Amino acid sequence: IEKCTGIPSDRFIGKTHHELGFSEKVVEQVETAIEKTFNEEKLNRIEFEFQNDEWIEWHLIPEFSNANTVNTVLAFARNITHFKKAEINLIHKQKQVEELLLQRTLELERMNKQINKKNMELEKLKNEFEINKKRLSFQYKSVPISTFIFQKKGDDFELVEYNEAAEILANGKINHYAELSKNSFFLKNKDIIKKVNKSFSEKTVIIEKTKFKLNGKNNYKDLLFRYSYI
Repeated sequence: IEKCTGIPSDRFIGKTHHELGFSEKVVEQVETAIEKTFNEEKLNRIEFEFQNDEWIEWHLIPEFSNANTVNTVLAFARNITHFKKAEINLIHKQKQVEELLLQRTLELERMNKQINKKNMELEKLKNEFEINKKRLSFQYKSVPISTFIFQKKGDDFELVEYNEAAEILANGKINHYAELSKNSFFLKNKDIIKKVNKSFSEKTVIIEKTKFKLNGKNNYKDLLFRYSYI
């Protein structure tokens, strides 16, 4: 007691905590605990900040008389400053972790909202793209200009797409030509083959008027060809 309080032990006898010069906060805590032990007649425990940032733990034990009433209270005290500081430090660290987790949670929620917004925007763009794709496909199919799309396959080109005007030009036999290579499709006109190769290799546009004869037909047609690299 002397080491903890700096007060000689013989000065404690017959004195209240207030008379010993303890702070009002400490006086209220310890006297409330002692009164509680008397009234409840059972073991009580408290811990309080004493002085110079020291923490004290009290165990208060009621002592009964022959009449089974509490006459005195026996108090055991120990210095728990080291444990208390560790506990306070742990609580501080826990609060820091909780604040960090809260911050990260808020950031994740914000990012999720942004991702959801982007996904909605992408879905909207996708729907718009599909609509525009259908519109362009309809326009491509219905434009009154014969249009053929060839795709490079090794050293040759294959007919992969055509519109309704091309179907009319081919007299309804476009499905047959679609199964043939470029060289078979334009077998009667070597110059067209050269222009297709040139447009593809130079990635350019070539416009040229050409006499054209479809396979299996005897009549020639004057056609204005436009070769465009896609």
